[in-house]
Amino acid sequence: MKKFLTILATILACIFITACTPSNITDAKTKMAEAGYNVSDPITLGIDGVLGGVSATKGGIAGSGLLGGESLTAYYFDTKEAAKNYYEANADKDNITLDGKWVFYGTEGGINAFKK
Repeated sequence: MKKFLTILATILACIFITACTPSNITDAKTKMAEAGYNVSDPITLGIDGVLGGVSATKGGIAGSGLLGGESLTAYYFDTKEAAKNYYEANADKDNITLDGKWVFYGTEGGINAFKK
């Protein structure tokens, strides 16, 4: 019984520690706002398959994310294939990440807040 409880506790700890991206745009905006970021809609014109996204900044000059601040831009796509296509076409961006239907990039702090 003790062995079973130890295994169960380990599994539960892994679930809670594992990073997860938001499941939709509304959740993403809420998550970043609760983390203290200024949140707005990113420009999505000309991006095939994008349903919307989130642009978030914190600190720096007037909350712009510039000069020492944190930032994140995340796009949510209608399919994983559309997200992968955008990701591959923009692989030269710093810290760009593909996670399911999300493609996002920004500072390390911004990305961590989004995935946490």
